[in-house]
Amino acid sequence: MAVVEASVRMARLGVEPTIFTTDMALPQATRPRRTVDPSEFPAGAERLDVRVFPAQQPYRLAYSAALARALAAEARRFDVIHIHMLFHLPARAASRRARTLGMPYIVSLAGSLDPKLRGRSRRVKAVNDHLWQRGMLDNAALLHYKTAEEERLCADLAFRAPGIVVPNGVDLAAFRAAAGGGEFRARYLHGVEGPVIMNVGRIAYKKRLDRLIRAFALLPRRTPAATLAIVGPDDEGLGGELMTLAASLGVADRVVLTGVVNGPDRHAALAAADVWVLPSDTENFGNAVIEAMAAGVPAVVTPGVNLAAAIDAAGAGLVCATEPAAIAAGIGSILADPDAAERLAAGGRAFAARYDWAVVAPQLRDMYERALAGAGRR
Repeated sequence: MAVVEASVRMARLGVEPTIFTTDMALPQATRPRRTVDPSEFPAGAERLDVRVFPAQQPYRLAYSAALARALAAEARRFDVIHIHMLFHLPARAASRRARTLGMPYIVSLAGSLDPKLRGRSRRVKAVNDHLWQRGMLDNAALLHYKTAEEERLCADLAFRAPGIVVPNGVDLAAFRAAAGGGEFRARYLHGVEGPVIMNVGRIAYKKRLDRLIRAFALLPRRTPAATLAIVGPDDEGLGGELMTLAASLGVADRVVLTGVVNGPDRHAALAAADVWVLPSDTENFGNAVIEAMAAGVPAVVTPGVNLAAAIDAAGAGLVCATEPAAIAAGIGSILADPDAAERLAAGGRAFAARYDWAVVAPQLRDMYERALAGAGRR
């Protein structure tokens, strides 16, 4: 979805994007599989050239013979290829075709090479690197990092290709105007009136929502009691475990997993929140943090979020240690001090302004121009 949003903005700046993607709507390991519905694409996608190709076995590698054939037939029409995934076969097909044609290509690492993730499926990744991925990365025109911290964390890999830091963009106007909090509480949270602690995003292990539930259980029981809302798709089937944990801590009646929430309901969710929390082990950027800040929700993050140092320096949110007690203390301090909450909200809004598409889209266009210049093209 982020690729589609970026392409919509690029088109307004004179870039002519074409998107090649598989029809996989969920991460490769998720079962059961679901194919993407074009109606789920962000607004403006209908004006883009978006090609959706059927995936097939091995799904774990996002294989699509049709996508590979289309790349082979059409790649020479383009000036730059931008690859948005690692460890999957469409990336291999795109990079090989680009190198065959002498065409510059850019690879977005998207947090995949964070040291905390490298140990997972180590043998499979080593085979990928040996056969094709290391060559793809070393021969790229540019390696695209979303934050300076992500680039720093990859420095030990010593890629030959130069790096560039360009963040993700956010449609700030949509989130600044977030409304409908009362309706969201009525529809998803049983009409609760007390404080709402929220996380918005996919439910995945690296997000460490178990820490958030443990922290929530440590908060003093207030009148009216707080509610914890976990808003987003259960990509890794962790919902049952999280609710079992909540029950063991005696807070299951105040923890709600809403499932997928999109469009206006996503904005309404943030309008309903009093504190937004992201306790991830690793997060290469964190669009949802910026969205919450744009909506004026005080944010609490842990150091594994790569924006954490910048957030702390700007006074845009609280950066807490990963222990549940530290997270609980951060949440509690916001709930107990409305003036401090408003200062964090104001700092968050100012911080989010750095990532508005009006700021980020020209940076992406400049990245493509730099790749062309490095290849001796105009």
